Amino acid sequence: MSFEELESKLLREPTLERGTGATMEQVLRAEDQLGQFPPDFRRYLMTFGWVTVRHYELFGIGDTVPAYLNLEAVTLEERQDFGLPQQFVAVMNNGGGDLYCFDTHHSVAGASPIFLWDHETREAASSGEVAPSFTAWLQGKLQAGAAI
Repeated sequence: MSFEELESKLLREPTLERGTGATMEQVLRAEDQLGQFPPDFRRYLMTFGWVTVRHYELFGIGDTVPAYLNLEAVTLEERQDFGLPQQFVAVMNNGGGDLYCFDTHHSVAGASPIFLWDHETREAASSGEVAPSFTAWLQGKLQAGAAI
């Protein structure tokens, strides 16, 4: 699925709440603090800023992002206080304290796989990669009956 197809699917979701999209300046500032984002995650930030859909609450940036979904603040706090590796950027909390993340040092063909970081063991879960890209991961979440 392409990002355009994902965008169209998100916009048809009746439960969608979203931001107005981040500016390039805001994205670059976030990357200066957190590390380089994969292209599809940059597009998500610039298109939506942040998203809640169904019971999923994705981190983001922009003028309207709720404080608890602020990508920069959450990632920096998790790195400083809870041992999230410096190269990981949090995408979403699974509700139990574990974080879906991408690794700014790990890219395959321009995409960064999504990992589940276990807050108790302080490492990527034994299952490792849960999706090959942000787009594939979010598309999987939106599948009917997808569970966290």
